[in-house]
Amino acid sequence: MTTPEQNLWVAVIAQAFNDASRKIPKDEYVHWRNDTSVARQWLSGTSEDFRQVCFLAGVDYNWVKREWNALQSGEKIRGEKKKYKRSR
Repeated sequence: MTTPEQNLWVAVIAQAFNDASRKIPKDEYVHWRNDTSVARQWLSGTSEDFRQVCFLAGVDYNWVKREWNALQSGEKIRGEKKKYKRSR
């Protein structure tokens, strides 16, 4: 069971994924360009802030980094649900 506080910090991580996943147009100005760049740096690093947010969310920061890297490499698609094999 998660607490309301953990849900809040999970939402912070989810928003970082949303911001970082945006495609930045090369030839036009968009007001959120900096948000996207900052989110990508935050998810790609291991700052104390990043680790603290993951801790408060109740998730391992290495797992969050693996998920971000899987999205970046195309190994995983945003919104794709995990498929689990049932063991017999």
